Amino acid sequence: MLLIKNKITFFFWVVPFYLLVLLYDYLGELSSIFKNIDESWCLLIGILGGWAWLKKRSLVSIYRFEKYILILYLLLLTIGFLGNVLHTELNIFSLYDSIVFSKVFIVYFGARIYMQTKPHFFEKFDICPKSIELSFYVIFVLAVFNLFYVNLYPISQYRFSLPAIELFFGHPSRLAFAAMVYMLIFFVSRNKRRVYLVLGALFMGLFSLRYKFFAFAFLALASFVYINISSFVFLYIFTFFVILTYTFYPWIFSLESYEFNQLIVRHIVFYSGIALANHYFPIGAGFAKYASYFSQVNYSDVYYFLGLNKVHGLSQAHGNFISDNYLAMIVGQFGYLGSAFYMIIIYLFVFNFNRLRKLHAKSDLAKYFTASIVLVVYTFLESYADSTLSQNRGVFLFYFFAISVTQVNEMYKEKSFQEESTE
Repeated sequence: MLLIKNKITFFFWVVPFYLLVLLYDYLGELSSIFKNIDESWCLLIGILGGWAWLKKRSLVSIYRFEKYILILYLLLLTIGFLGNVLHTELNIFSLYDSIVFSKVFIVYFGARIYMQTKPHFFEKFDICPKSIELSFYVIFVLAVFNLFYVNLYPISQYRFSLPAIELFFGHPSRLAFAAMVYMLIFFVSRNKRRVYLVLGALFMGLFSLRYKFFAFAFLALASFVYINISSFVFLYIFTFFVILTYTFYPWIFSLESYEFNQLIVRHIVFYSGIALANHYFPIGAGFAKYASYFSQVNYSDVYYFLGLNKVHGLSQAHGNFISDNYLAMIVGQFGYLGSAFYMIIIYLFVFNFNRLRKLHAKSDLAKYFTASIVLVVYTFLESYADSTLSQNRGVFLFYFFAISVTQVNEMYKEKSFQEESTE
């Protein structure tokens, strides 16, 4: 607490940052009590938001595009349950799966409502307190040491004959996600060292050797250069990434068999999802039936129907990659109609974040919306190879979106934008 200016920053930023980004996997391995930290955080924010709505509804306002997103989310819920009733079966796992799907929406709207009902919330809010900056220094140093002393933390994967660093995160992709979050926090902050901190987070992410992080770095750095708020250093690093990717591009086709099989299985999951959408046209198989965590826990009969029970990585005995493709889940469980609604939600976020960025181009808020656009686009692209939006990472990202948008309400009161059509 001594490294944090106020309680608001501590409870509503530092705590979720540590629980959902830094320590999520470590705590989950430590005890089963911590396995559902993301659901617990969503429940807390949802309760706070609901209570605030009941008590101080007059202080709450949401943009028109958010109303559209809320309606589309409710339609997706309806389609999911309707698919269970009409095509497969409705059981307790359908309810569980709907809760997992709803997490990002609950945390977004709960945070939006609650923060608006707290006077001067953002006057006391610090996006980059010392506790977060110092944690970055510690993790960066550990990652560098782990490069040379592989016994510091176990190395489970190698790429390009180099160790993929994971530290206490449990997987290199989790370290990559932490680096991504650090990068964006430093980018939107007013820290005088922010350029160097962003570059430090960027290079820390490289230690994970994740292709997804390389893609994110491209997207983020290109955005920073485009909006003309970065130094020449960003352009230099961006050029470096272009050269790096061009150099290693042939390596992609000579990866280890594990990586190759992983890629093939993700393709199989996606195209089988299309086959399922065709069979159950137009609304899909319903919750807990395809490419979701609970379709693996309660192994879905849909996998037998599609013949996926014979595919290693998708079978009941070895289902490691069942829930590794979020887009496949959307297509398979919600069908073509639900997929269209999902695409509209992505469009509404990107389009309106960009409008808000332009409206506040001369203020620090522009950086928040630039970061939010990068996150939405990257997460959508990543959904082909991960289930970020159904995990702790998606919860944290949507919490960040809520913080970005709510600052407009509280600091600038741009009511005119709320009256405009997003079409």
